[in-house]
Amino acid sequence: MMQFWMLFRKEVEQNYQWVIGAAAIVLLVSLVLQFQIKDSEARIALSAVLLSLPFLDGLMKGFYQIRNEYARNTHYFLRSLPTSGLHILASKYLWLAIEVTILTLMVMVPIAFFILNSHTGAFQQLVQAIQDILRQNHLFDLLKFVFAIVLAVLPLPVLAYVSQLVGQRVGKVEWLVSGITYLGILWLQGTIYNALGLFDRSTDIGMFGMGINASNDIVTLDPQFVIFQLTLSALLLLVSGWLFDQQDL
Repeated sequence: MMQFWMLFRKEVEQNYQWVIGAAAIVLLVSLVLQFQIKDSEARIALSAVLLSLPFLDGLMKGFYQIRNEYARNTHYFLRSLPTSGLHILASKYLWLAIEVTILTLMVMVPIAFFILNSHTGAFQQLVQAIQDILRQNHLFDLLKFVFAIVLAVLPLPVLAYVSQLVGQRVGKVEWLVSGITYLGILWLQGTIYNALGLFDRSTDIGMFGMGINASNDIVTLDPQFVIFQLTLSALLLLVSGWLFDQQDL
């Protein structure tokens, strides 16, 4: 366990500058939105760019985390430690989860500010919406909605780990092999979704294994989706740890 936290500390020291830089970008875009852009459509477009930042970080950072170790030859040091590849990649995954959470919070604060300042009475409307959620006992539905989105993103970083490690074994065309592996696993994942019926939402508005009943706005979360996403994430993490252990010294 001590080795794991040492590895996690290494991730923090290597990546905190990126978080600071991302915070500066968010602040810059927020200032531009607030003081320079008055057109509502342009504000919505730039807000969408801000919202995409945490998602893109979770989607792509996994490739960078692995490739960076090999580019700097620090994977030799990591493999010399008395720990497993699973612990090494789990520490990277934990940091990435924290990083995406921090970025999401950083993005949501200015966007919430823009919404509250979009027109007169916006703050009162927000308070009323919160009161309605609490009065109609929809807080649990809101939490299920957030949990469904987290589950949808959960396997993406470890999927990137597996794909990049497969590419590293090939060498010169690593990006091509990594991309094909990534898309291939995504295709297989979608095929399993279809086989489990997670795309069959004939009566409800559905996404991410979640159904929203149009008549009473009750959110339902498919247990198969929850189990599948957790199992897939754990399996991919195990496979990526094994692949890291198999890399030639």
